[in-house]
Amino acid sequence: MSKQTTAIDFGTGLAGEGALRSGFSKAAMKALRWKRGLGALVLMTASQGGWAACLHWGPNADAQPYHPPEWVTRTFNLALPSAVLINPDSPVGTELHRYEIPVGNGAEPNMMFCRTSGTTHAVVNSANMREVYVPGWNNVYSTTIKGIGLKLSFINELSDGQVGIREWPEVRVYTVNPTVIAGYRIPLGARSRFRVQLIKTEPQTGSGRFTTEPYAELQDQVGYVVLRASVTGTGIVVQTPTCFVDPGSKNVVVPFGRVPQNSFQGPKTTTAERDFSIKLNCRQGAGMSNMVYLRMDGISDPAGDPGVLRLTPNGTGTATGVGIQVLDAQRAPVRFGQDMQVGPSKEGSYIVPFKARYFQTGDKVTGGRPTARRPSRSSTSDTA
Repeated sequence: MSKQTTAIDFGTGLAGEGALRSGFSKAAMKALRWKRGLGALVLMTASQGGWAACLHWGPNADAQPYHPPEWVTRTFNLALPSAVLINPDSPVGTELHRYEIPVGNGAEPNMMFCRTSGTTHAVVNSANMREVYVPGWNNVYSTTIKGIGLKLSFINELSDGQVGIREWPEVRVYTVNPTVIAGYRIPLGARSRFRVQLIKTEPQTGSGRFTTEPYAELQDQVGYVVLRASVTGTGIVVQTPTCFVDPGSKNVVVPFGRVPQNSFQGPKTTTAERDFSIKLNCRQGAGMSNMVYLRMDGISDPAGDPGVLRLTPNGTGTATGVGIQVLDAQRAPVRFGQDMQVGPSKEGSYIVPFKARYFQTGDKVTGGRPTARRPSRSSTSDTA
C-alpha cells in the first residue's frame, strides 16, 4: 500500500526540495510528522499510472474518492477601502502600507495534487510591473505610480494554526517518490490570505491609481490558474501629500497676558488681537499638480459665534463668558473643519498667518485662565 500525504504550500523547504532520506523527501517526512495536526494525511492505494506532475484538483486526481468538485479559478480583488496617504519624507525602503485580503472561507478544499515530482508557479503577470532593487527588500515590483513598489505574498494558514508565506514570483518544487507515497495534496487553508505591501522605491513619489488588471497568479505545472490577484473597479488609490505641518507649529502657544475684565463691553465685543502662524513644509509631488489646503479643527463655543473656540475646562479656575476667536489673514473668522486654500504645491515652505483675540460670548465675563486648543492639519487636492 502506498501513501498520499498533504503538502502545505508554505515557505521554502516545506515543499519537497532537498535530498531524499530513506525513500522520503524532507517535505514528505515533515508532512508525515504532521499527521495528527493536519488530519489530512490519507492512507490509500494509488495507481502507478495516470497523469504526472502538479495539477489543479479535479476528477483526474488519484485521490478521486476524496476530492470535492473540480477546482475552479478563484479571483480576489486587491482594492483598498480608501486612499493610501504617503508621507513624502519617508526614506526609500519604507513599508508605506500593508493590508491582507482573505482567501480561505472556513473550509480547506484541495487546490492541487502532485502525482509525481513537479512544480507550482507563483507568477507576476502585470505588464506594468518590473522588479526593482530596494535595500532590505526582495521581490518588490514597480507600479504605474512613481516611487511606489508592490510586494505580494500568499499566506496559507490552516485551521490548526500552521502558517507559511509564499512570495511572488516563485517556482515551488515538489519531490515525490512514487514507491513510497502516492503524492501531495495541496489544500487552501481556512484562514489563507493575500498580503499586499506598498514599498517606497524612490526618493520622490507620485499620486494616482493602480491600473485595473490581473497582477499575480498561482498556477499549476501546465499553467492552469488556481488563484488570481487582480485590481478591479476603482483600484488602489495612492496620494502623496505635498505639505505637512512643521513640528514647531503643532503646538503653538499664543500669549495674551493679563486682560482686565473691564476690557469687555458686552456680548460679541473683543480685545486686542495677537498674531501667530502655522508653518507648512512642502515638497513638489511627482506626476501631479497639487493644491495645498490647511484645515483647522477645534471645538466651537456653544454660543455658535463664527471662529470662536470654546475654552478648555480647567477646574474652578476657568474663565467664563468668553472664548477665543481665530481670524485668517483677511481677518475673517476661521471655519473649523473646513479646508482653506493656501496655494500650489512647491519645494519649500508656507507660513500661514492668523490672528487670535478674546471674544465675549456671554452676558458676563468672570476671571480665570482662558485656554483653548486648535489642532490643524494640511491636505492636498490633486488637479492632474
